[in-house]
Amino acid sequence: MKPWIQRFTMISILCTGLFAQMDWFGYLESEWDQINVNRQPYNFGYLKLRLDLESRPTESVLVAANVNLQQYMGKTRWNLLDFLPATSWQSFYPPGSEYLYTYRDTLYLDNAYLRVNFTHLDLTVGKQPISLGTGYVWNPVDIFNLKDPVDPTYEQTGIQALRADIPLTSRGGLTAILTPGEDWDQATKYLQLKSGLGSFDFTLNWAQYMGLFRYWEIMTYTGTAPTMTQFQSLGGTVVGQIFGIGIWAETWRKQHAEWGNKTYWETVVGFDYTFENGWMILNEFFYNEQGSKPDRTGLYDYFAYFEGQTHSLMQRYDFFYSSYPVGDFVNLGLLSIFNLDDHSAMISPQLDWNLFENGNLSFWYLYPVGDNDTEFGFQDAGWRIRLRTYF
Repeated sequence: MKPWIQRFTMISILCTGLFAQMDWFGYLESEWDQINVNRQPYNFGYLKLRLDLESRPTESVLVAANVNLQQYMGKTRWNLLDFLPATSWQSFYPPGSEYLYTYRDTLYLDNAYLRVNFTHLDLTVGKQPISLGTGYVWNPVDIFNLKDPVDPTYEQTGIQALRADIPLTSRGGLTAILTPGEDWDQATKYLQLKSGLGSFDFTLNWAQYMGLFRYWEIMTYTGTAPTMTQFQSLGGTVVGQIFGIGIWAETWRKQHAEWGNKTYWETVVGFDYTFENGWMILNEFFYNEQGSKPDRTGLYDYFAYFEGQTHSLMQRYDFFYSSYPVGDFVNLGLLSIFNLDDHSAMISPQLDWNLFENGNLSFWYLYPVGDNDTEFGFQDAGWRIRLRTYF
């Protein structure tokens, strides 16, 4: 038998044994988008396959992973300057400049972790999903993830971390998270204490981590400006229900080590309610003191936001979402995001159609409102179609 046949046979046997001991599931997703920015049409999409694997060697041990394969279609070479108001970059680049980014097909390990349940401790190590906070669109206490306000429920990429969960009461406990860094000072240390009272749950959160240093806001500066600094942060969350109305809030106070230990506050408050006929409304207000102001928003502010260094571009936002079921298989929705600082908005009528069991088709129309030099107003209308099938 030839060597390559022997290797192929051995790999096949090993994979067969591995899959026989594991549960596997996932989904296939296809999306196509059309938008116009800076008078340039962008037609693009992707085909994504997510494969999840789970195994329980014993009742107290979980091994889990998922692999994502994503293939891009349409326009894959983007000029990032098209996605910024011209007033934000014209002082840095001449008209007609390009800042190119190319989307390439990817195959990556999204999550891969081991969870062990002891009598008084749950320990998780590896690249794992971490979700913190009670907000729907914005989570000030979540320093690991950044949501897309137009699609806030989409899955987040796993975080490399060591996590320990210690139950203290029937409704709460202590969570400790440590992510690696070049040294101890640059590692992220995070603690969360959770408890409950009546129909409300509370958390107290503390973190030490490296975060964005907005050096470009300092008018007088000598020497080399750092882009990151260590933050010491403290905050908390609350979520509950009163008279059938769901309410939640988060607040986060972060203090950095540069320029007199300056502090910034982030706060989110929101509510939702579902009527007897299935009509649901949700509203959320977000304040980010570290965000820029309309008259001082520049190129670096946009780059910091796109890179996920801040939860929002500017300081004050309001999010509204409403949905209504039409029959058993179709759901109509309306999503809107308002930038209360520059008075621009993105309004998105939506349709979700359960085509068949484990299959869903979504259609979104995006309509921007505002002046040409605002966050949303410089864009043109666009649309998105997404088809997802679970297996």
